[in-house]
Amino acid sequence: MMRSATVFAFAFLASFFSVGSLPAQETSDHPKFTIVIHPDKPEVISGSNVEIVITTTNVSDELIPMEFGGHGNLPDGFHYEVRDEQGAEVAKIVYNDIRPSRGPGSTRSGQLAPGKSKEDRAIISDVYPFDRPGKYTIKVWRRAANVLDDSELNRVYSNTITITVLPAGSKSPADEPSPTQQ
Repeated sequence: MMRSATVFAFAFLASFFSVGSLPAQETSDHPKFTIVIHPDKPEVISGSNVEIVITTTNVSDELIPMEFGGHGNLPDGFHYEVRDEQGAEVAKIVYNDIRPSRGPGSTRSGQLAPGKSKEDRAIISDVYPFDRPGKYTIKVWRRAANVLDDSELNRVYSNTITITVLPAGSKSPADEPSPTQQ
C-alpha cells in the first residue's frame, strides 16, 4: 500500500512538473517575434569593430515583454553564436585586467506592440575576437518566453550572416569610392 502511494505521488509530481514546462515548448513552435540581423559592413579589416544590426519584430497579435537598453556596446537580452570558417565556435575574449565583463549601461523593461519592430546595434567585436583573417558566421538568439530557460525549446534564432575579416593593411571594398563618387 505504501509503495503504491509513493508511485502515485511520484507520477502526479512528474506530470505536474512536465506541464509547467509546456509554455516554453509551445512558444518555440510559434514564436511571437522574429529576429533578423545584417552586418553594418560585410567586410572588415582585422582589428576593426564588427557591428551588426538586430531587428526584432512582433509577429503576434499581443504585446510582448521586451528588454530595452544595453551594457557597453551590446543590447540586453541577446545571445550570440560566432563560428570560424571551420565551423568551430569562437571563444569569447577574456580580459585579464580590471575591466568589468559588461560595460556600463542600463536596462528597462517594456513591451513591443503587435506589428512593431525595434532595431538594436551590437559591436560584437567587444566580446569576440575577429583578429584572424577569414569568414565568420554570426547568429543571434533570445528567449522565446520571458522565463529563465536557455534550452533549445525556448529560443528564437535569427538568420545567419557572414562577415569577412581581411588581413591588416588591406583595403575593404567598402573603403573604395563608388564609380559615382569618382
